Amino acid sequence: MTDTPAITLEFLAEQQAKMLGQMADQRANIETLLTIVQRLDATVGSLLDEVHALQARSEHHGHLPFDAFDKTASQP
Repeated sequence: MTDTPAITLEFLAEQQAKMLGQMADQRANIETLLTIVQRLDATVGSLLDEVHALQARSEHHGHLPFDAFDKTASQP
């Protein structure tokens, strides 16, 4: 006789329920991470648009934009 316990349908049903619960947790984690990445992507996209707008403005006016926080810079 073997020392391993018999595998019953009840045991398999418990293992399947446990696996499905873990998969649901992983799905929730993936959805949360996806939302975080989408927000970061939108933020980076907005910042890139602002940089392009500042660059276009500075090229139009012929000088670099004024940095209000730089104490050594002179106001245009």
